[in-house]
Formats: sequence, structure tokens, C-alpha cells
Amino acid sequence: MNKNALVIIFILLLIPMIASGEVSWQAVIHAEGHDFETNNPKDYYVTFGVAGDPLKEEAVTAIPPEATVVMYLYSPPFNPFISTALFKDIRPFGEQEYSWVVQIDPNGIYGPGAPLKSTLSWDPSELGAGQFELREGDDGSGIVVVPNMKSTSSYEITSADVLNFTIIYTP
Repeated sequence: MNKNALVIIFILLLIPMIASGEVSWQAVIHAEGHDFETNNPKDYYVTFGVAGDPLKEEAVTAIPPEATVVMYLYSPPFNPFISTALFKDIRPFGEQEYSWVVQIDPNGIYGPGAPLKSTLSWDPSELGAGQFELREGDDGSGIVVVPNMKSTSSYEITSADVLNFTIIYTP
């Protein structure tokens, strides 16, 4: 294949990305659990984003023996019986709307019982161009709890149960 043909193929591959105006980005969501003033692990991290090269990394679902918070990322549609827990979910360009399900257990290994506090946090500067909101639930239709994730960097949760939230991104 000659050089001109390779250049044309390369340009044709770039046109959809350039036309959409999308730029690769990825952001980390951090969950910090209740601090019992011990050496218990109280942090979980997941990464989500959009790029030309999609990537999914499965999470290790074996909970550390003293974890005070547990968090996983899922690709919709979420099904608690068959969905795969992810550590990283980078989606391909081209969608009009993206969503990620974040599942958090503020009680960690302590299980349901007394409501414990956890904080979800992120760095707004890591979020791509467009709008981001955080909603309750796992189907994207729940109550909006953070209408603009770029204008704040955290959301506090107090619960005795496992909770699901959906991040909605509109480029």
C-alpha cells in the first residue's frame, strides 16, 4: 500500500472524531468511607471516560477484609445478577449521551445496619467538555443529586444500604 493510501485511510478514521468535536478524557471517582481510627482501608477508586480506544477493566470483587467502603462501576443496563463490576470503563467516541452506574456500599464489610457516611469525590478539571450530572438509581431516571459535576467536587452519602447512582454525560 502506498503512502497516499495510508494517509487517506488515517484521515478517514479521524473525520468522525474531528466532526464530533470529542476529545479523549478520563476522570477518577473516589469513595472515602467512615474512618474508625484504625488502619482499615477506607478508599475505593474507579475511572470512567471517553476515548478513541475504549477500555474496560474488571474490578477485583474480593473485598479487603476491613474495608469501610466498597464501590464498583457498571455499564448500563445494570442488572445485579449478571452485570460485571468494573474498575475502569472508557467508552468509544460517537454517542449523544453516555452513562455509568456507580454502586457504593457505605458500610463496607460491616454490612447493613447503622447508617454510615461516605463521600464520593472527583476532580472537575478531569471531566470532558460537556455536561455531567449525578442521579440516584441505576437507570438514569432518578432524582438529580448533583446537577453539574463541574461546579462541585463531592457528594456525601449516609446510608445503611448499598446505593446506586448514575453519571450522565452529554458531550
